[in-house]
Amino acid sequence: MRPRHFLSFFTTRFIRIFIAVTAMLFAYFIQEVNLNALRDDGVPLREQKTIKTADDISYLSPALTYYNTGSIYSNEVQKYQSVTRSPGYGAFYGILLTVLGPEDALSGLKWFQLFLYGISIYLLFGIATHFIKNTLLAYVVVAIYALLPFSHGFIYYTLTEGVTPSLSVIFFSLLLYAHQLSSVKWYLISAFLLSIIIAIRPFLLLFAIPLVGYIYMDFHQQKKQLFKALFFSLLISWMFMGAWQIRNYIVLDKFTGLHPIYQKEIPGVFRPVHASVWNFYKGFEHRGDHFHEALIPFWQQSLQGDTSHTLVDAHISKLPTFVQEILPNKKLTAAFSSYQYVTSLQKEFLNQGHLIPSWLYEEETKTAQLFNALASDFKREAPFIYHVKTPVNAFVQLLGHSNLSLYIFQKTYRGRWWMEALRALSFLLYAGSFLLCFLALVVWKKLPEIALVSLPIILAILYLSYFQRGTEERYLLPFLPMAFVVAAGLKTSFLSYVTKKRNQSS
Repeated sequence: MRPRHFLSFFTTRFIRIFIAVTAMLFAYFIQEVNLNALRDDGVPLREQKTIKTADDISYLSPALTYYNTGSIYSNEVQKYQSVTRSPGYGAFYGILLTVLGPEDALSGLKWFQLFLYGISIYLLFGIATHFIKNTLLAYVVVAIYALLPFSHGFIYYTLTEGVTPSLSVIFFSLLLYAHQLSSVKWYLISAFLLSIIIAIRPFLLLFAIPLVGYIYMDFHQQKKQLFKALFFSLLISWMFMGAWQIRNYIVLDKFTGLHPIYQKEIPGVFRPVHASVWNFYKGFEHRGDHFHEALIPFWQQSLQGDTSHTLVDAHISKLPTFVQEILPNKKLTAAFSSYQYVTSLQKEFLNQGHLIPSWLYEEETKTAQLFNALASDFKREAPFIYHVKTPVNAFVQLLGHSNLSLYIFQKTYRGRWWMEALRALSFLLYAGSFLLCFLALVVWKKLPEIALVSLPIILAILYLSYFQRGTEERYLLPFLPMAFVVAAGLKTSFLSYVTKKRNQSS
């Protein structure tokens, strides 16, 4: 029996390693082809090594500044800008800067992300076999996920999505191991990784739900152990983000929150008043890119000193007709004229690189109140649009795509039959995985382990659809690997349950 068991174990490990390595090589090939296509079409890259975006420099610049100066900021404006992103991802880049130097740090970062992806594929097999009782089916599910390009679309990006999908798999692998052993020590190790994940992407603190749930399942009859495991797990989970918040309070004399993209001290479009304008728009507009396509030109013209009523009237005329019919033109004009005025006031501070004074922030606060009033009026006058139609549109946008975001899929090969077939298949598997997670609400009592993993996925979808809106497809990427596996587990368990019920009734 022992030789057979050893051979079986060796074969299983070989299959996992083979598929993980194959997935890494395939991801490397796809990413390199995509980079070459971008170069050929003259699309700017970051140092010709990674995909350049509007957001990625905000993750990298504090580490670069620290490497060059010994501090993550070198002037007063940078002091506030340096906290707009949580520090976890930048810390990875900073370590690579120190070890490899600025010439090779980006290359090291994308190789690190590729290697992390390979580890996650290997560990995903263990998670799959835990939730999908059929071993062969579990391996097929992981192999499909590993070989579909939507599983590694952001590996060559310098954004948090380059690491968070892989880290989420590693976290859940540790969590399941702790649950299987009922081990406080392994729960604390899981919590430590979660603290790193939260420092990278604070939204993923949702993963604390299964951490707490599994601890309760294991120790609810042992009150001392339960308290000990919960207290220290939650304390460790918050360790890095808590230290970051304390540091920010000491440096800036204020609590910055988890995602302080709006700061009253920094000039630019992303100021607190911007949040109020978006609060108004998101009652009827579910797409953030459409909102900025409308607002940014208005902001730019206002910044240059255009305070004419013609500009305000032209902007209001572009609002949906039903919005113009529901809300008085007088209130719309007052709000946008006020935004136009306070925008023009910050021009000198933006050009000179100075912080915004408190008197200008107070003026913006009055403007924000006008837009908040418009948002309240729209919510009251058009409840169906606000509470149903717009969130449903955001939900559809969030799930209604293939997640094949790379340039070669959207531009180079778009329209070819095999590309369209791949996009259709990816859409079905991507959207289907997230939608099937909602089955967990039906089988909560029967499958609590799966339900606890599904709950943060469901909450993320509902929060992004109803509260945040204006989402990008990458926001769900950290949840994708677990959704893919859990959906398969839910489907097989649900079908098995239905079949069993039918057999009992017959």
